[in-house]
Formats: sequence, structure tokens, C-alpha cells
Amino acid sequence: MIYLRERNPDRLPRTRFAAQEDQVKKLLLPVDGSTHVRRVVEYVMHNRGDEDIEIHLLNVQPPIRALELWHFLDFDQILETRWAAGEGVLRQASVEVRRMGIDPVASVSIGAPAEAIMCYARTQQCESIVMGASVRSPIARLLEGSVSLDVASHADIPVTLVP
Repeated sequence: MIYLRERNPDRLPRTRFAAQEDQVKKLLLPVDGSTHVRRVVEYVMHNRGDEDIEIHLLNVQPPIRALELWHFLDFDQILETRWAAGEGVLRQASVEVRRMGIDPVASVSIGAPAEAIMCYARTQQCESIVMGASVRSPIARLLEGSVSLDVASHADIPVTLVP
């Protein structure tokens, strides 16, 4: 199950370009709080040309596991904790995007990261996903997995990985 919450416009404002909706290219930038955000935003701005773009920032928080509910917090408390953590990541990422002159659409999702990213891109009709990729050894990627490689392998739209 994937939970999605689009940020309150009062807290993370967003604006759409004056161009018609069908002329705006929607790009999804999944963010996880790592240092990749700056490089990804710079890549997008450098390669956008004259296109009007709408940037969607998405932070995916880990799914709620049954074992977590056996402790002191109930489901709603865990959910609110996840939302708050995601909002913190989005605030930092939004600063980077706003420096480039664009107010992003910002959302938090809770679930399996690769699945949540692809689901969001589909429902929001994004044309492309641009995400950071950590430089790790092939063995580390094999053992730990890689969200960026999962998305690149299974997404229905183009995915650009920025090292």
C-alpha cells in the first residue's frame, strides 16, 4: 500500500507557469535527503533548453511494518512521524529548486520506494524521472539494492540517473 500526501500550499508554495498545461513538461525528481539534489537540479536546469518545466519533488518514506505497531506508537502516530520526516527532506530540496527560479510541487509518499516513485509519475502524468544515483561498487549495489536502478529498469517513462 502506498500513502501519498501533497504538501499544503501554505507551507511549500507552488506556482504553475503561464503557459498552457499541455506545453509544460512535468519532471519528477525523487529526493531522499542526500546531496544528489543539487546536482540533479543543476542537470535539469542546464538541459531544459527553452522548455517550460514543472518540477515535482517526491520523498518516499519507508512503509509501516507490523512490528512497529507493537511498540508504543499507534498507526496514526507512525504515519505523522513519516510525514514530518518527509516534509523536512522536501523543505531542503525545495530550497535548491527555488534557487533556480521554480516553485516545485512537493509530495511525501509512504511505501516501497521504487514502486511509489513509478506510481506517482504515472498518476501525475510526469514525462520523465530525473534522480541521483550513488556511486557504489557493483557488489554493494547487489547486496543493498538500488532504488535508482529499480526505477530505471521498470519505469514506463524515460529515467535519467545523475551521478
